Amino acid sequence: MMNQINRTDEWSQQVWKYCFSGNIREAYQLLASKQNLSKEWLKLREDLFERFFAERPSLPNPPISNKLEPFLNCYYLYLIQVLLQKIERKQAEEELSDNLSILLKKPGSSMEQLEAELKVVFEKESYHFLGGKTEPFYGPYIWAANEEREYEVEIPLGKQRLKVNFMHGFIMKGWLDFATCGRRGAGGWAKEEGLYCVYDVYKDILDSSKFQVSYLKHEAQHADDFKRFPHIKSYELEYRAKLVELIYEETSRILYQLVRDADPNPDFPHNYSSYLIIQDLEKQAGFRFSTQPNFTNDLIDKVRNAAAKAFLEHTASLEKRF
Repeated sequence: MMNQINRTDEWSQQVWKYCFSGNIREAYQLLASKQNLSKEWLKLREDLFERFFAERPSLPNPPISNKLEPFLNCYYLYLIQVLLQKIERKQAEEELSDNLSILLKKPGSSMEQLEAELKVVFEKESYHFLGGKTEPFYGPYIWAANEEREYEVEIPLGKQRLKVNFMHGFIMKGWLDFATCGRRGAGGWAKEEGLYCVYDVYKDILDSSKFQVSYLKHEAQHADDFKRFPHIKSYELEYRAKLVELIYEETSRILYQLVRDADPNPDFPHNYSSYLIIQDLEKQAGFRFSTQPNFTNDLIDKVRNAAAKAFLEHTASLEKRF
């Protein structure tokens, strides 16, 4: 039986859309106004209240040294401000920068400089630290250990042999994990030196399409695009990687995810790319995704063919630009 929190009905999709677009207040209001919630939704509602609306917020409490805790608290405060839209995003970023600069004794430093310094601080305590934005918010990834494996991955423009670093022992996993109290978050990412994968997300499903397609092929496409098209835009990276998922996925799983995640706001590249894909493929495939209660094998084949065509057309347009 499907966990109620993973349902694809319109109400469930709207809750997650609010979360994915960084609007926790609206997500909580939807949960608060709904009658007869399942135990999974009730637990999410309770956790969101304790984290974002209680007089004393219930924050993550990872087993780290007292020396590192204040840095995490700076990010937690920032995330509560932006996810509840208490202040403008720019002001929240300035306050985050000010708070980190005080702790690091680096007045006048940029966020890039401060997070470079934080990387050193955490590495001295035997942690890996990845800063920067997962657009549009800051929220670092901090973990204890890497385990390296090698994979050969087929994507539309050829096979890739890539190193995958399985990451273990997270103490922070970006803003979306914080926003959803651990229910959603990045499964990994691509860097020049190889792929990075959150091991706990995939450890029991390494042979499934969720790993083989939605992680390996998705991230392998990112790695290939980084090399072929320097300075490609974030939403274009996601657009192309999600098209690759559609090309290789034999079920309707990705289609439902696209419908759930789609958002026309370009500030959120992951959601915006889903929106663009739906717009483009509906024209090519000749039917509306959002009105399909079920995707037959024939419809899935139409989508896969349309995705392959859209991918090649987009590749040709990028080759003219780069």
